[in-house]
Amino acid sequence: MRISEIIAQFQVRKVSNAERLSAASVQPVAGKPDHIELSAEAQGILNALKAAREADPTDAQRVEELSSRIRKGSYNVSAADVADRILGK
Repeated sequence: MRISEIIAQFQVRKVSNAERLSAASVQPVAGKPDHIELSAEAQGILNALKAAREADPTDAQRVEELSSRIRKGSYNVSAADVADRILGK
């Protein structure tokens, strides 16, 4: 599943001014720090987004290079090389 598909599953709800004001008027409990807990699904999305940001940009360059060679008909791979990769050699 692509990250864009995961993000599309979450819907953003518009909040009215009245809801904002009522939420802003909530007083914190003395002595208790604010904290949040992320669900396992949200943590997974966060990790996926982080990995996408840190992804090696050369992969995109390599894909474009190979795509171009395939379109031109100049990309040749030996059957032995394919078999070796499949077998993990």
